[in-house]
Amino acid sequence: MPRKRLQKVVQGVTYKYYADGESVWSKGKYVDGVAHGYWVWYHPDGAVKRTGFFDMGTMVGSWFSYDRKGMVRLVSRKGYPTRISTRHAVSPALP
Repeated sequence: MPRKRLQKVVQGVTYKYYADGESVWSKGKYVDGVAHGYWVWYHPDGAVKRTGFFDMGTMVGSWFSYDRKGMVRLVSRKGYPTRISTRHAVSPALP
């Protein structure tokens, strides 16, 4: 059974937290009970870990995984991972 995380909703955005109750684990929106739109997951130190979009609960488009320095480590498209051969610094801000 998946672990239930502490969460709160602020202006329509759901924030889920690590066990410490302070470090954000993920943030994004739910529509009709399913993930929808842009989501971000974080490492425990607050660095962005993964970003991507949902369309009514389905992962769509490109999903990016980052190391703790903000470098892209993996890009997943339609479930097929593609490794990035060079280091890319990116800003994973909300669009």
